Amino acid sequence: MTRIAILTPDEMNDEQRAVIDASKANGKPHGGPFWAYIRNPKLMQNVQNTAATVLKLDSRRKRSTRSTPASRCRPMTSVNCSRIRSPTNCLSTRD
Repeated sequence: MTRIAILTPDEMNDEQRAVIDASKANGKPHGGPFWAYIRNPKLMQNVQNTAATVLKLDSRRKRSTRSTPASRCRPMTSVNCSRIRSPTNCLSTRD
């Protein structure tokens, strides 16, 4: 038994039914906590839009933080080692 009764399509108003139908058509979730959210269709739509935005941002972050393959890394030589500062220099110098 659920704490909040699940609305049947007959019990939903037109706006609620439209949000559920759009959710199903787009493959978005429409069960679980969304049974409570559907009582306020604007809330359900906002929650789904927020989730889609977060997932989109997360996928961009994962793409941009991929590590460089070892075959493309330059070996440390005396030329590029000279750019490395000691910890004391890092503390006293601000970039």
